[in-house]
Amino acid sequence: MQIDWKTVSRSEGYGSLKAAYMSDLRAKHRSRSKAELQKHFRWVIGRAMHYAVRQGRELHHVLNQWERERQSWWFGWYIDHRQPKLPSGKPRNVKPMKSATYVRSDYFHSRDPIRRFKSIRDTRRRLASELRAKQGKKERWSTECKRREAQYRFYRQQKSL
Repeated sequence: MQIDWKTVSRSEGYGSLKAAYMSDLRAKHRSRSKAELQKHFRWVIGRAMHYAVRQGRELHHVLNQWERERQSWWFGWYIDHRQPKLPSGKPRNVKPMKSATYVRSDYFHSRDPIRRFKSIRDTRRRLASELRAKQGKKERWSTECKRREAQYRFYRQQKSL
């Protein structure tokens, strides 16, 4: 989503929020530090961007609506429970996996953790091998070939010394 910052900076909501932020910065007796005010201002803009993306709206429309509804000090009004993060619709606890290497944990696998892990690993290895063959790639080296190659390199290195 492209954000037109010129349109945002000319909007009523952004202007009102920025004016409140600047008046707090210029105040002689501040209750918050400049860094804290700036951090919170950026948080408000970031959260408005989050809402704009999730709701498919323009950023300046989100800020205008929020500023129209604001009834008190900006620093106390924009807090996490008034503007919570919106869910993405994706489950949080699932890591994305390629469909070709995804293995369901169902009743085919043993309940014994060692055998279950071995079964899942073997299934994934078989699927990966089939996928490589389908894509026209050559087989990966077996552990035996890797061991033999390492011994040969070690022997060659010792011989050259």
